[in-house]
Amino acid sequence: MNRLSCVINVLLKSAVKRVRLYKTDLALYLVAWCGFTALLMTFWTSVLANFEIVTFTRGEVLAFIGMYYIAWGIVSFFWGVRDLHVYIVDGTIDVYLTKPINPVFLVILTKSHAGVVLEILTGVILLLISIPLLPNPITIKNIFLSIIFLSGGVALYALIYGALSMLAFFVGRMEHTIELIDYAYEYTYYPLNFLPKGLRSILTWALPLAFLVTLPTLSLLGKLSTKKLIISIIGEGILLIVWFGIFVAVFKKGLEKYTSAGG
Repeated sequence: MNRLSCVINVLLKSAVKRVRLYKTDLALYLVAWCGFTALLMTFWTSVLANFEIVTFTRGEVLAFIGMYYIAWGIVSFFWGVRDLHVYIVDGTIDVYLTKPINPVFLVILTKSHAGVVLEILTGVILLLISIPLLPNPITIKNIFLSIIFLSGGVALYALIYGALSMLAFFVGRMEHTIELIDYAYEYTYYPLNFLPKGLRSILTWALPLAFLVTLPTLSLLGKLSTKKLIISIIGEGILLIVWFGIFVAVFKKGLEKYTSAGG
């Protein structure tokens, strides 16, 4: 535990040092983030004004955007998992394998960035602004359910990307496969309940995007029936077990193959 604390402390100091060294880069990141937020707000304002199929109020849309930022802020912390295939192919994974900590966990820590805090903070602010605009009050129960869905959604994201990325132990380059998953995750910009039933089912159970933003938001707003809640929670639990098993199996077998081949 002391060893882990020392590693985290060193990494935090390194992150602060990078922020101080690259102030211009951080400033440009902030400008880009403000621009992206403005574009999202403009898009949703246009949708609300022109499409009758949208069942969200302005306050609920604001809550959805806030949840989107929180979800992707947390996901950004695990961004290193997505790029594991790069470190495997170019051999830099060896650096992490020599440390006395799980290499996947170490990659996550070293590849996280200061933008994580900004994204989460943006989401929290938008959620707080949306509260007085919501048609129904947010209850403690709804917050708890939202946290369950969000936690599971982030875990699924990390497990899926990690398992696919570590296939590089067996097949080498995985860039195009990872890019395909990236494109699919762009669906999280929108509430998936707007989509046709078939596509909605695929993006809930085959590629579980709904657990990242849509279901956390709908549960927070109290827009899920009891039946839907039960099915979704049980389904999320099953998916977590399945993908955790796949992740562990790929990691163990891949590491065995990599080390037996001499790295």
